[in-house]
Amino acid sequence: MLMLCVAVAGMDEQLVSVLFGLTTFRVSHTFEQWINWFAAFLLQITPEAGNARFVELTVRMGPHATDPSLTHIIDTSATEIHRPSSLSAQSATFSDYYGCNCGKWLVAMAPCGFIRYISRAYPGRILDTKICSCGFYQHLEALKAEGVASAVEADKGFYCFFEMAQHNATLVLPAPASAQHQMSETQVEHTARIANERIFVEHAVKAVKRFKWLQRRVPLIQVDLIDPVLTVAALMANFTHRPFVKKEVRALYPTDPCAYQLVYDRKLPFEPLP
Repeated sequence: MLMLCVAVAGMDEQLVSVLFGLTTFRVSHTFEQWINWFAAFLLQITPEAGNARFVELTVRMGPHATDPSLTHIIDTSATEIHRPSSLSAQSATFSDYYGCNCGKWLVAMAPCGFIRYISRAYPGRILDTKICSCGFYQHLEALKAEGVASAVEADKGFYCFFEMAQHNATLVLPAPASAQHQMSETQVEHTARIANERIFVEHAVKAVKRFKWLQRRVPLIQVDLIDPVLTVAALMANFTHRPFVKKEVRALYPTDPCAYQLVYDRKLPFEPLP
């Protein structure tokens, strides 16, 4: 209950200490212990998402995915932190895009809405291309070992075609815009298709940020907790996130299915994962 108050409701530790009759130190210590334990627990009970069988199922369930090789849709987001006292730390954590000191993280979603990978939080100044090399490429290696050719959709900030190719993945970006040249009809259609598919990763990021702890300005003393909170938020989002799905798939469920049900429920019209 204490962890839910702090992580999900985003309540201040001082308020929680008053409600539960505990000291602020006790509340922080209990939250730190339980969030790390819960992150490890969820990692154990969540089926492995880095195998060829998973890719085959989730790609076929993509609501609007037109590319049969599409395996990941990626995007970055950030969690604001208090400004460090060190000038070098201020410079490293300040993001011009978000306009604050923050921890930046990467999320990768399957076409059906299932969050397949979430990175650690890195200093806000890190480039999108650099954050991919801090763990996402290793995630793609698991698919490469099984002979799966991946297609990864991203925004214009991810210029890492060569690095993706080294891991048997194809990077799909919107067509580059130019002030001097008007985009062709093919480029317009390509950009519109990617925009229609990438909107789902925005919903996945929103589902992760339902944990109000990630929406507040994190104190410097709790920066090390961003990683386990991200893990818990992403894995729990798979049990609650309801992506847009085709009508014929939605008709199989009494209510809109969550991302986890789409992959592991036996009501699907094909064989689910064991």
